[in-house]
Parts: sequence; structure tokens; C-alpha cells
Amino acid sequence: MPSETPEEARRSTALFLSTVDRAEPGLLTGFYLVGSVCFGDFHARGAGRGRLSTASDIDFVAVAERRPGPGGISALAQAHATTVARFPKPRFDGSVLTWADLAAGPDDCPDVPCAQESRFAAAGRDGLNPVTFCELATRGIAVRGPEPSDVDV
Repeated sequence: MPSETPEEARRSTALFLSTVDRAEPGLLTGFYLVGSVCFGDFHARGAGRGRLSTASDIDFVAVAERRPGPGGISALAQAHATTVARFPKPRFDGSVLTWADLAAGPDDCPDVPCAQESRFAAAGRDGLNPVTFCELATRGIAVRGPEPSDVDV
């Protein structure tokens, strides 16, 4: 992870990945930061910008070789719960896709494990949109896996 990655993103990501890896080794073969972190516009406590002056989220795209089964879903749910319990702010939001999902694009993805506003769902569509895919392809920060420029997105 680049040294300029905000500490909040580093610690939440490290805890999430280590918790998943302990419970279900090899499940996640890719992990990318997107959103404000990848644009260098992350503000953990609010930017004082805009009418809402809201804090940034930590947005991610996690990648598995294949759809997680019940054990994988359980590992993801537990890792997410552990992460947001320890670090409730900023929110930790993202989706778990396969490499094939990335190649197919957001419109052809089925419902996937995801989290929005720090709430995990075993199946949903949060993060499955052209903006997230474009951010990943052009600016994503590789924490695990190949660089985004080497991924078929």
C-alpha cells in the first residue's frame, strides 16, 4: 500500500484482511481502495467543504477467485463486523467481486457480498456501478493483487 494512503484506510484494511485470512485463507486474492482515498481527497473528520462538510468513507473492492460459499460469507461478515467495531469511523464500505465480474462490468454482476454505511449484506448491489469500476480501472490502489492497469476491468 502506498505510504501516502491515509492511516485510517491502512488500519481498517489491514484488520479486515487479516481477519478474513485467518477465517478463510486464500478467499480474497485482490483488494483495492477506490473513492476519495484513490483521488487523494480523503478527509477522515470532514473536509469543511460543501454544504454538508461530511467525512470520507473508506471505499473498497475486494476480489475472490469464485463466489464465496457459506463459510466465505461468514468470514467476510465477521471480518467486517470486527473492523467496524474497532474502527467505527470512517465507514468501511465496499463489495466483494470475482475477477470475472470485473471483466463483465457492473450491469452483468449478480448480487454480491457488500457493505454500505458500514452495514454488511451477504448479497446486494452496493458499489456495482460504472463509477466504482472506472475508479478502480483508472485510479484504484492495489493493496493485494495485480495493479489495476493489469486487471481486465
